[in-house]
Amino acid sequence: MAPSPTTAQSNYDLPIREHVFDNGLRLLVLERPGDARVAAKIFTDMGAIHEVPGLLGAAHFQEHIMFKGSATLGTTNWEAERPIRERMWEVEAALIEEKNRSRNAIRQRGVMDDYRRAASTPRMDELVAELQQLERQAAVYRESATMQKWYQAFGGVGLTATTEQEYMKFDINLPVERVDLFLRV
Repeated sequence: MAPSPTTAQSNYDLPIREHVFDNGLRLLVLERPGDARVAAKIFTDMGAIHEVPGLLGAAHFQEHIMFKGSATLGTTNWEAERPIRERMWEVEAALIEEKNRSRNAIRQRGVMDDYRRAASTPRMDELVAELQQLERQAAVYRESATMQKWYQAFGGVGLTATTEQEYMKFDINLPVERVDLFLRV
């Protein structure tokens, strides 16, 4: 038997406060006075279902990028790393374009699944080699697992991210007095 609308509404009558920032970010807060910890989460509406041909994996890629940190966390010198990263973005875009352009020719050679990366073109090989070189250059400035270590140092646990069909989620559990750390990233 389905609950009546009034029963369903009363079961979910939570005192959630909402604030929408100028940039479109929506903040929802459910205060639970007396709790010593905060469950903090970011949801994006960028899930696998929102991807377009040629940009497959973008949502999952976003998930990994969030764990890399920011211009002030996870790098020893963002100003030196930035031009390398910008070039990487250009090369990655060119690689996607080349994969899309060459997809039919690769399939005609008998390759059924071009995502296995077994089939390539000389241009793809060139772009992949450039990306690998740029990654080695950028690695000089990267601090390994900085975000995880940083959160753990302040009592954070359960740092995870998940990519689903309709959203990407990033979450952590923090001491209530350290919720500002979550908002920093």
